[in-house]
Amino acid sequence: MNAKKIKVKTVEDFLGQANSLPKKQWVFRGHSDRTWLIESTFARFCRQHDKNIAKKWLPKREVEAIHKFQRACHQFLTHLPDDDDMLGWLAVMRHYGAPTRLLDFTYSPITALFFAASNSFRGFSERLTIHAIHVQSVMQRACQVLGKNANYKLKVDDFQLKDNTKQTLDFVGLFEGRWNTPRQVVKQGLFMVTSRIETDVEAFLKTCPSLSHQKYVEPWLKFEFPKGRQIHKKATNSLLTANQTHATLYPGIDGLAQSLFMKLYEPLPLTENYWEK
Repeated sequence: MNAKKIKVKTVEDFLGQANSLPKKQWVFRGHSDRTWLIESTFARFCRQHDKNIAKKWLPKREVEAIHKFQRACHQFLTHLPDDDDMLGWLAVMRHYGAPTRLLDFTYSPITALFFAASNSFRGFSERLTIHAIHVQSVMQRACQVLGKNANYKLKVDDFQLKDNTKQTLDFVGLFEGRWNTPRQVVKQGLFMVTSRIETDVEAFLKTCPSLSHQKYVEPWLKFEFPKGRQIHKKATNSLLTANQTHATLYPGIDGLAQSLFMKLYEPLPLTENYWEK
């Protein structure tokens, strides 16, 4: 079934509804524009450059990207996945911004709001959108596509993660990874992985069964905000109050620098008025 669209008028309205969903049973993803597709950075890049990158070579290009990262990352990282832990390597690569087939999700509604709002500083005409996905519905549908029962445990070999692996079925899975990075812990993050690079995530979600027995029975929700500067300002102020900024979600100098965009909304500190410049 299609995503259930839920119009929310305020940040409080969204957080109230999203936080009422059972914890850990739903995951969230924030988009700055409601027209954006749920797709990975790798899939988006290949789609936008389809005249230059033939589909038949996508698996080999993905493997080569992983190998290039593996050969060089030891200069910067000390804790690395095992050589054959493909999902682990993709998670590390995604963590540092490399194009991969993984999609970032979070268990936290306010963290999803952060990613929707923090990516929209270039304009205010877009409508912020938060996608909510019911975990059990997605995972059981993946088992159905594979022809397995509901108790089946997904394996790495079920996904086309090596250039000699052939997978013709389209499905997705959700996983947290064996080793959680500090950023992933703070963001309450997890990943969605597609069975093939070109898997249409939204087409798959439309086929998921309705296994939620709570307020919303649909397995895919879209919380849509009004457009305009005011909702963006209110969202940013709510995030600042909750201390959800780049500085807290991305510890380090890069996060600190990026957080200054949001902090431009903060009132100037009154203590500055009492000290000589």
